[in-house]
Amino acid sequence: MHGRSDWSVGENIAWGSGSLSTPREIMNAWMHSAGHRQNILHREFRVVGIGIERGAPVAGVSDAITYTTDFGS
Repeated sequence: MHGRSDWSVGENIAWGSGSLSTPREIMNAWMHSAGHRQNILHREFRVVGIGIERGAPVAGVSDAITYTTDFGS
């Protein structure tokens, strides 16, 4: 195998409903969470994947959106 033999990954997951379901609100929440912020600002991460899906990971919540960001190097 040629190239790097090590790798690193990170992931952020969040969901919100109503006015808290916007990309701006989710990003604001991530930047105010030490672990999520660390993933976003990690200098070695060079690849980012983004997922957005309607709905919440819990029953009984309407008007929700779930977001993920996956990071890698």
